[in-house]
Amino acid sequence: MPFLKQKSIVDFLPSFLVRRFAGHTGLKKIISNIGWLFFEKFFNMGLGLVIGIFVARYLGPDRFGLLNYAMAFVALFSPLAGLGLDSVVVREIIAKPDATGVLLGTSFYLKLCGSFLLVVFAGIAQYFMDTKDPISLYLVIIIAGGAVFQSLGVIDFWFRSQVLSKYTVIANNIAALIASLFRLALVFLGAGLLFFGFAISFNFLLAAVGMVIAYRIYGGRFAAWKFEFSQVKTLLKDGWPLALQSLMVMVYMRVDQVMLKTMTNNYEVGIYSAAVRLTEIWYVVPMVVCQTLLPAIIRAKQMDKVLYLNRIQYLYNLLLWMAIGIAIIVTFFSGFIVSTLLGAQYVESANIFAIQIWLGCWVFLNVARQHWILAENKLTIGLYFNIVATLINVAANLILIPKYGAMGAVVASLFAATITNFIMAFFSETIRVSLKMYFKSLLFPVLLILRN
Repeated sequence: MPFLKQKSIVDFLPSFLVRRFAGHTGLKKIISNIGWLFFEKFFNMGLGLVIGIFVARYLGPDRFGLLNYAMAFVALFSPLAGLGLDSVVVREIIAKPDATGVLLGTSFYLKLCGSFLLVVFAGIAQYFMDTKDPISLYLVIIIAGGAVFQSLGVIDFWFRSQVLSKYTVIANNIAALIASLFRLALVFLGAGLLFFGFAISFNFLLAAVGMVIAYRIYGGRFAAWKFEFSQVKTLLKDGWPLALQSLMVMVYMRVDQVMLKTMTNNYEVGIYSAAVRLTEIWYVVPMVVCQTLLPAIIRAKQMDKVLYLNRIQYLYNLLLWMAIGIAIIVTFFSGFIVSTLLGAQYVESANIFAIQIWLGCWVFLNVARQHWILAENKLTIGLYFNIVATLINVAANLILIPKYGAMGAVVASLFAATITNFIMAFFSETIRVSLKMYFKSLLFPVLLILRN
């Protein structure tokens, strides 16, 4: 660890690039943080993809569909555990570094209470939804139980606020590696479905342990954590719109899998979930970029409005064309990717994957816009946006799933994202400005050529 404190990812770049960053301490720190976060996400992505292929092939579409249904069902209740605190606490630590101990301590106890509520509500809801299927209930309770360990994720808030993600990256990667080897062992041992539910909670436990170790090595003191009722009101006041927004996002992202099981069968959920998993691998890209650039964007807003808006526009340009490039490649090679990775039993996932990947263009935009809305402190606008998107998505699913099954679900998601952006742009100036920036991003290559 002393070695890591002295070294940055930038230091391992070619010498001419190292010289280029000399003297730019802030920029060097940001780029190093992005590098560490990308390393974590893509390490987990690659590891998760490899192990996930073994699990999907072993379980088959039916059992794989049931496992993903349980994960999706728990995800619907996950905002109870998060309470919308993540970005709010990071923002508050940046603005009030002297209150770090109070912010971490208060947010920890809030998230701990929320995680217990998650287990209770998810279990009760699943029991009344499907009393004839005890396996689904057991899976939901087991997976939801892992949220208790995620309460220690507040440690990551501090590392993020200091742009020092490499410590949590190392901890999370070790946890992911051990948990992945455990899942791989379950495949080779021919374990039952419930053990794969335990494997998900086991991953959360290992990540929490690793986070604690990283925090202590860096010099963090849990004794400094304090719970204050005065902070509860402040955090929940700013967090509840984000929690509701997160709820709407989760409903939007996961309700299709729940509705597929309710309206069709586990097989349809399985082939749809396989395509979604392959698509969502790429969603880590905007999250990593935006998490790292959020402190710089907030500081730019305090210094100069033009600089602030330019940074938002550059962020849109970067993320949109990343999404388009990924979508084009997947569209042409979806059949090859699915057949190679998952085998013939998932062949129906290929066409779903080819359409689902284009949803990423809106997802990348919305991740960037969410951070802009946070910087503007206009959190209720993001909430309204996600409410409209969720309602349209549910309505479209109700119409399309009975007729087209899994393909209907993916078309419903893409339709809802597109229509919502235009509807909200009509009513909200913030979304309207964001959409204009988005269209300007579409023209970015043309504008770049004209400038040259």
